[in-house]
Amino acid sequence: MNGCQRVVTIVLLTLTLFAGSGARADSGNVIDGATGKPLPGVHVIAVWNARVFKGIETSHSCFYVDAAQTNERGEFSISSWSGNLVPMLYDRRRSLLFYAREYKGPESEPKDGDTYVMLPDNRSGLDRLKYIGWVAGRSACGDAKQQAAVLKPVYRAMYEESIAIAKSREELGWANSALADLERLELGEDRARANFAQREKEWGIAVVKHASEEFAPPPPSGGRQLDSPPRP
Repeated sequence: MNGCQRVVTIVLLTLTLFAGSGARADSGNVIDGATGKPLPGVHVIAVWNARVFKGIETSHSCFYVDAAQTNERGEFSISSWSGNLVPMLYDRRRSLLFYAREYKGPESEPKDGDTYVMLPDNRSGLDRLKYIGWVAGRSACGDAKQQAAVLKPVYRAMYEESIAIAKSREELGWANSALADLERLELGEDRARANFAQREKEWGIAVVKHASEEFAPPPPSGGRQLDSPPRP
């Protein structure tokens, strides 16, 4: 085996080991801040962001997403590494987003290392819809195939809450956007856009942005951990 072949073999073995270790996961739990009780059914979304090297310029990429749901004890387990070894991505960070019907947050770092606190969301219907849209927008990472594999249950739950509370034309516009997010994963981009426009005409609803620029909730919790292969 010559030197070039040895280098190729080492690289392939390293990639294989890293790919296998990518199944490692972090665990945590979510509680109701008002009662202190575990919150089952919370959607936990991990998003990976990085800078992309492009010669003398750099750009930003949200390149990977994963999702999990808390069990009856409020516990969850989610990927700790994206499994992505593309060398042009650097300064990688993972953040966690949380969604549960009629809840908001967490708005701070976890308690006791791995306990996240969510609070009942008592805001108006419109503010709640904007918050749901913000979480949906932040979770749209990775390619379409990857999103479809992990985000359908999340977007379905978001739409079901959105349409239940939407009353005004503007609120129905936000519910329409939530349904378009779901249809984009189920039907494809073109069909989702066409259905979105058709509902605008049929419902007589207001046109809204996907996520309101004036609405800026706190950044997602989760410690913005470095994305690196887990240790053996």
